[in-house]
Amino acid sequence: MTSAGLNSGSRRGLTPDFAYSGTELDALREGKNYYRWLIKRMTPWVGKNVVEVGAGIGTFAKYLLAIDGVESLVALEPGKNTFPALRSALESDKRAQPIQAYVNQMPPLDADTIVAVNVMEHVEDDLAFLKDASESRTPAASC
Repeated sequence: MTSAGLNSGSRRGLTPDFAYSGTELDALREGKNYYRWLIKRMTPWVGKNVVEVGAGIGTFAKYLLAIDGVESLVALEPGKNTFPALRSALESDKRAQPIQAYVNQMPPLDADTIVAVNVMEHVEDDLAFLKDASESRTPAASC
């Protein structure tokens, strides 16, 4: 899938009309060893205010929320068909805020960590994506 929904462009301020066409999100939900492996490697660099870009159906978000010290998680997902599952998966955790948007639509956030797991392979313009993600942070935050 090439994901215009995850890349940068002139869509700032619009609600995404993007529908994720992949079916692997349900299959990856069962990848517990894979997600534990990722978390083990990234935990030393995860701060207290996390943004997950391309949060899908919320599978990895739950692992992020289980890291000691994570105080907030903004889970960003542009897919109109996947966002309801993300919202449902995170509704019981007050630290989590699901947002249906593209990376270039993120409001300025006090994020010290931005995570994009299983996302970059769907992005057409990596540099623009990373620039948009970086610019969404408030000036006091750092990655």
